[in-house]
Amino acid sequence: MQFLHPERDEQLELALDDVFIVPGYFDGSTRLETDLSPSDFSGSSLPLVSANMSAVTGKRMAQAMARYGGLGVLPQDMDLATMERIVRFIKEATPHYDTALTVLPDATLRDVQGIIRKRAHDMVVVLDVERRPIGIVTQTDLRGKDQYSQVDGVMSPQPVTIPEGMPNRDAFRLLEANRVKAAPVVDDGGRLCGVLTRDDAVRLELSRPSLDSSGRLMVAAAVSIASDAPEAAARLRSRGVDVLVLDTAHGHQRRMLEALREVRSEVGPEVPLVAGNVCTEQGVQDLLEAGADVVKVNVGPGAMCTTRMQTGVGRPTFTTVLNCAGCTHAAVCPYMFAGPACCPRAVEHGGECRSPDAGLHTGGAHGARSDVYLDHVCPSFQQVLHTLLGAHIACHQGYFRSDFGPHLSQGLQHAALVTMGGVEHQNVHPPAP
Repeated sequence: MQFLHPERDEQLELALDDVFIVPGYFDGSTRLETDLSPSDFSGSSLPLVSANMSAVTGKRMAQAMARYGGLGVLPQDMDLATMERIVRFIKEATPHYDTALTVLPDATLRDVQGIIRKRAHDMVVVLDVERRPIGIVTQTDLRGKDQYSQVDGVMSPQPVTIPEGMPNRDAFRLLEANRVKAAPVVDDGGRLCGVLTRDDAVRLELSRPSLDSSGRLMVAAAVSIASDAPEAAARLRSRGVDVLVLDTAHGHQRRMLEALREVRSEVGPEVPLVAGNVCTEQGVQDLLEAGADVVKVNVGPGAMCTTRMQTGVGRPTFTTVLNCAGCTHAAVCPYMFAGPACCPRAVEHGGECRSPDAGLHTGGAHGARSDVYLDHVCPSFQQVLHTLLGAHIACHQGYFRSDFGPHLSQGLQHAALVTMGGVEHQNVHPPAP
């Protein structure tokens, strides 16, 4: 990455809105040739992470992020028993199908109303005693009905079902032919496995789930830097958590460094440890030396985070990532960029992208081979889905750019980063000599 006007732009503190990416030549024929798989979290297929905030990542978000190739981080303010229950739920979930909402035939529409909004597929499956689908109920079926009516009198009987393992393309055609948005997925015995929507059939062709070595969905969990951090980390690891995140608003402090060393000693070298947040090169360096595998940089940039507003503490996002990347380059260590993934510049500046014939890496400044993870704090799940697909589209159009490394094609080396004209009106530029 380079500035078009280095004599001026390198002196600025830049936010994401202050810059844009100049597109260059893309040496490919389809977005399917693009690989965004991060190199440090083995099993993930997209460099997107949902934030460890109680209003962002819970059971459903963590499962959805893993199904689409990202990673969800459960917040540290959950009690350990709840976190263990969620981890168990995610590990037992079917990787390729959404979780079905189910009721028995003698349930009431009031029961349906209480659960139908918990999944985006907008469908409740009615099961018999052997877990075979006998009908479905959608929002349309609930209109104008008494809420105490029994489900078996309202449901649509003999629903369209999809055999488990059917290719996504064939499943999409089946749903389209029957003019339904979603359908239950059943095994060889006709028992319910999950739900597949038409949109999911398309998305799962473009991305693959994040799976651990046993083929189960991956999940991360955050722990505080309190005195019980080593015990909590060991307990979560024993329950199947794949990545541990040590998180505090100000990560460059003595207690964070102590907690990192303690947790590393407790869980061993095999478990990926993420630590943050910091916004300076020295902060990154100190966390790496204390045992972090991935450093989370930036303070308070998220859509739901109020750190900057409440305390006035932080730093413009783009400059933070740019400066901290220099340190990760020296250590050949990935870093995690904490920011709103709904911002297209966040997606463009973040993530690792590899084309079929050239190692194309973005995010690490000065030629660093490092991944950038977007700590996603968008409240809208729909924006997550758009972001997941948008990452492929942006790369296909040539907007992902990287540092000038030896493996880049010649056309990609002409990509540059420039500041927007709006910066001048904010009197950010230094006075002319």
